[in-house]
Amino acid sequence: GPRRGVAAVVGPGVDLEGVDDSKRIGEDKREALFERLSRDPDVEWSACIIDHAEIDRLNILQSTMQAMTRAVAGLRWGAPDYVLVDGNRCPEGLGAPSEAVVKGDSKCACIAVASILAKVTRDRLMRDYHKRWPQYNFAKHKGYGTKEHLAAIREWGPCEIHRMSFAPLSSLVLPAANATAAAGSSSPGDARGAGCGSSSSLALPSGAPGLDYDGGGQRRPNFFLADNSFEE
Repeated sequence: GPRRGVAAVVGPGVDLEGVDDSKRIGEDKREALFERLSRDPDVEWSACIIDHAEIDRLNILQSTMQAMTRAVAGLRWGAPDYVLVDGNRCPEGLGAPSEAVVKGDSKCACIAVASILAKVTRDRLMRDYHKRWPQYNFAKHKGYGTKEHLAAIREWGPCEIHRMSFAPLSSLVLPAANATAAAGSSSPGDARGAGCGSSSSLALPSGAPGLDYDGGGQRRPNFFLADNSFEE
């Protein structure tokens, strides 16, 4: 499946109640938060999806860096003042000073917002894929390498959105009859980032519910970036 990167600018008036690392939030609550945050005029965000073919070509690290860079480039109001990146390294070409924050989606409110936006949109995409290839049950495991998912691959072979460079697909010995069993449908095209403009000089209060502005109670510049897409 795809890799998703989201960049988010969050204004001071945004309701942050319930916002946390998306992995700590149940699916129903994530969906409700997504609806609230994505419609809030003080939340401006841009997203980029790197599809399975580009991931196989670039590798997961480089595709993640590309997703982040393209998400920032998709912001309609231009380069931000500063970028906080969820992870242990920053991509090149962001167009602004940047800082990596390990586990940033559990430390920074704006990264947490971006992580929710990223996960929900990708999960919805995986549910759409489930309609095309129901034999893999993407709607349940969202592309993770669960026992059910691996058993389906062994039975049906990989479909068009599987990452062939990833274990165990890169080493699976599949029955010849199944090697193209799931190739009858074409996958949706690669969706590129759509920008959401915002004025600059936005800031969050350090007392955001359950979260620190930067993990240490210090105010930072106005822009945060999160990549919270998930690997098969």
